Amino acid sequence: MAVNGYLPVWKPSGPTSFDVVRRIRRASRTKRVGHGGTLDPAAEGILPILLGHGTRMSEELEACAKVYRAQILLGTRTDTLDLQGVVLEERDPSGATQEEVLTILPDFTGVIRQVPPMYSALKHQGQRLYDLARQGIEVDRAAREVTVYSIELVDWTPPHLTLDVVCGRGTYIRSLAADLGDRLGCGAVLEHLVRKRVGPFREEEAVGLETVEAAFEAGEGEHLVTPLVALFPGWPALRLRPAMLRQVTFGAPLSPEASEWTTTPGSPEPPFTPMPPSGRAVALGPEGGLVALLDEETTGRWHPRKVLISDVASGT
Repeated sequence: MAVNGYLPVWKPSGPTSFDVVRRIRRASRTKRVGHGGTLDPAAEGILPILLGHGTRMSEELEACAKVYRAQILLGTRTDTLDLQGVVLEERDPSGATQEEVLTILPDFTGVIRQVPPMYSALKHQGQRLYDLARQGIEVDRAAREVTVYSIELVDWTPPHLTLDVVCGRGTYIRSLAADLGDRLGCGAVLEHLVRKRVGPFREEEAVGLETVEAAFEAGEGEHLVTPLVALFPGWPALRLRPAMLRQVTFGAPLSPEASEWTTTPGSPEPPFTPMPPSGRAVALGPEGGLVALLDEETTGRWHPRKVLISDVASGT
C-alpha cells in the first residue's frame, strides 16, 4: 500500500538531513521521500519526513514556524558560526552581562535582516555556498528578511547562554548567535542546537530514526505516519462526492452545495499551523484524506490549486 503523509523523525546529531531521507526511503521502500526543512548535521531534533503525496506539501510545511533551543558560546568566532569550523578569533567575554543580553534580545525579534552563512545549502550561481566555502571562496550574500516571533533566555552560565527561539522559514540560528555576539562585542558561536517543534509536530511526538527504520522493516511503519490533512486544522473542507472527485482529478472547478462543507479536525495555532486564508479551503476524499487545496474564484466556484491524484480513496 502507498504511504502518504508526514513522519516527525528525531534526527540525531551526525547525519545530514538527506542521510535521514535516504535511510527512510530504503526502509520504507517508498520512492517519493523528502523532508520539511534542513537541519544541520551537528544539530538534533525534529526533521519532518514527507512520504508519497507528502512531498507535495513541502512548501506549506516549511512556511510553518519552528522552535529551537540554542546553546551559545560567547567569546569565540569561527568560519562556520558554530563549533564545527575553524576558530578565527577569541576574546574575553567577561564584560557581557545577563542584563545586557536581556536588553538587546528584543532587537532580534520581529522581521529582521540576516545574512546567510557561507556554510549553508543556499546557491550562488548554481553552486552550493558550502561547496564554495570548502574551496576557500567567500561570496557576497545579500541580507534577507526573516521573522523571529520570540526569543527567551532560558539559561545564563557565562560564557554559555541558552535561548529558546520561535522563528519562521529561512532563519539561521548560527547567524543569530554570531550577530548576538557582535552586538555584545565579544563574538559568539552556536554550541549546540535542538529543533523542538516544526509546525504541528512537537518534540514529544517525534520518533527515533532507528525506531522508524525497524517499524518499516517489520511492515508496521505506516502506523507512525501522520495524515496530510493534519497541516490544516480548522480549515473549511469540502467532502467530495464521486462525481466531484473526478472533476478534481482533471482540475475542473467545483460548485458545491452548502451541505457538502465541513471543517477539518482541530484548531489553527498560528504561527505553527496557519489560519485558513480567505478564499482557501481543502478537499477531502471519501475516507477523509486530503485530496486537494482549493481556491475560490470570483464566480463563487472553487478551483483545485494543488491536486493529489492517486490513492485519493485511501484516506491519506
